[in-house]
Amino acid sequence: MSKKLIKTLALLLMFTIFLVTLAACGSSDSNNGVADNGVSENNAAGNNQSDDVSPDETPDSGKKVALTHWSGFTGPDRPYLEQLIEEFNETSPTTSIELSVMEWDILDQKLTASFATGTGPDFFSYGPEIMGKYNDMGALIDISEIYEGRVDISILPESVTEVPIFDGKTVASPMCVFGSMLYVNLDLLEDAGYTEPPSTQEELFEYAKNLVKKDDNGDVTQFGLFMDYTDVFQHFYWGHGLEAVDMDANKAIVNSEDGIALVERLKDLVLIDGVSPPTGDKATLFTSGKLAMYAQGPWDTTGAADAGINFDVVPIPGGPEAHMIPGHPIFYIPTIAIGDNIDHFYEWQEFWLSKESQAVWAAGTGYPAMRVDMADDPGLEGTWAAKFSQSADLFTVRNFATHKNSGRIFDEVLRNAWEAVVLEQGSVEEILNNAAVEIDGYLSE
Repeated sequence: MSKKLIKTLALLLMFTIFLVTLAACGSSDSNNGVADNGVSENNAAGNNQSDDVSPDETPDSGKKVALTHWSGFTGPDRPYLEQLIEEFNETSPTTSIELSVMEWDILDQKLTASFATGTGPDFFSYGPEIMGKYNDMGALIDISEIYEGRVDISILPESVTEVPIFDGKTVASPMCVFGSMLYVNLDLLEDAGYTEPPSTQEELFEYAKNLVKKDDNGDVTQFGLFMDYTDVFQHFYWGHGLEAVDMDANKAIVNSEDGIALVERLKDLVLIDGVSPPTGDKATLFTSGKLAMYAQGPWDTTGAADAGINFDVVPIPGGPEAHMIPGHPIFYIPTIAIGDNIDHFYEWQEFWLSKESQAVWAAGTGYPAMRVDMADDPGLEGTWAAKFSQSADLFTVRNFATHKNSGRIFDEVLRNAWEAVVLEQGSVEEILNNAAVEIDGYLSE
């Protein structure tokens, strides 16, 4: 074969390879990765990644943005949180939630340590009592835009959406709210001649006295109404137009003249009339049939039912000045760790606050649905959640709930004050005056 022919054949071979390569490139560009059936090759392979992805992922990678979430829901409500997170992770094309659960006090400790070192979860769930502390640390971010097209604020209780606002910025979005209802042992009420639960605080106190039973030695064998600091300084104070703290003046008013008089009366109900033990476990007393009434959230319904108690839950009666019931909201709180992934948190919130998700959460846990438009939702018919929803519009959050020392004021100072009263460790006036001094100290920090 001549050199000229060999050279010609080589050129033809190179030209053929070039044409094949060009055709292959043209085929790839012509359908942008879409197969003949019109389905994206990524989706055909089981990848539901959307085109709208964050900077740290690509449509080709098949990865989602994973948000870390720390929570204190360790009780019987935990499975329903896990169920909804699993459903979200399966259906969201761009986002997944990684849940870590621990006791509430451990959660607070871990958050404090993590923020001090510049680490921490993308978001966590907690009540308003820790917001002030972490906002002061610079760990929280402004998510006011969540109500600008992502979540309809009109579906949420106003008392809840107003809580997480600091210096005009919203730092949290509602997860759930639970309030107290009056647990009533129907058999004990019937034995005392009552066919209906009390409807006012005066009736409540009268019922409580008449429901007390004593043995031959004068020892109480059946209590009428359990009373502790959560009752005294919330719905009883509020019902009489009182507050423990004046936040406008940044001053304790728990020791007002009317406050002292009310606590004196409640003390007599406990120590003279015997309606309540000075201290004790109210749930245990109720499930053992030794307590007729007490205020509590939805988590005690299972225990009472399992104990075979014939009971119901009704709204806590209002006082002469107001009808307000303690409500405790839990929030989803994003942190600075979430960075540019905040839209993925908003996606989770849209899912969480949907009617479908709220029906699952409420029916499973007994908490009222977070949405105000679900009071008559057929999915909640016959559930404890429907019962607790009866009082949702009365749920009230303590006016000092977001102060960084809220927990110390309520669960230390006011708890200790009531225990000192019923244990007769001083006069009511002296005890409340001392409590006011302690509260003022915490308010000034």
